[in-house]
Amino acid sequence: MDWSQIWPVIGIVCGAGGFLTVSVQEFRKWRTGAAEEERLENNDLKTIADRAVALRDWSDEYRRLVMEKAAKWRRIAIEHGVPEETLGPWPTAPPKP
Repeated sequence: MDWSQIWPVIGIVCGAGGFLTVSVQEFRKWRTGAAEEERLENNDLKTIADRAVALRDWSDEYRRLVMEKAAKWRRIAIEHGVPEETLGPWPTAPPKP
């Protein structure tokens, strides 16, 4: 057997050993119930992330509606003769983190 033929064999054996190790670990997780716990934890994390995204979207929409209403009332006040100086400056958004 030539050295050029041995290297692929070594690679295959090492790869099979890695696959076998991971397979045994996953089998142990399955037998002990750790795999189910991990799956449930991942589902909980996904639910929390989905809720955070929904809350962020709701907050953005609500903020936009409030800003539109404030701008409308400010315009109405100015049209009815309230000086802009008494209304104060238009609020600016805080810097993004």
